[in-house]
Amino acid sequence: MPGSNDDEKVDQQMKVYVTKSEKITLVDMADTIGISFSSFARSVLLDYEIEANLVEVRKLRYEVNKIGVNVNQMSRVANRQGELPAAQELSKLKRQIVKVLEQL
Repeated sequence: MPGSNDDEKVDQQMKVYVTKSEKITLVDMADTIGISFSSFARSVLLDYEIEANLVEVRKLRYEVNKIGVNVNQMSRVANRQGELPAAQELSKLKRQIVKVLEQL
């Protein structure tokens, strides 16, 4: 991490109080860019720059994964009920996929 001494051990704990929804948001943000919450918090609090391209790629990966989960859920329903999901659900998924691909 920029500005930190590689020989220094990260062993000092600090407490910050947040609401439950803020905690969920912060943990999700760290997960989205693929770093630990501790690293994320230090980066934000110490005003380090997180590589923008890496952040965008990880956000897109997260969005594509969410779409994949939706497709899997619809596949399970289709297999269980013996019918495909409604056309509007498939159209919604198509729009989501196109939106993500346009960001690439």
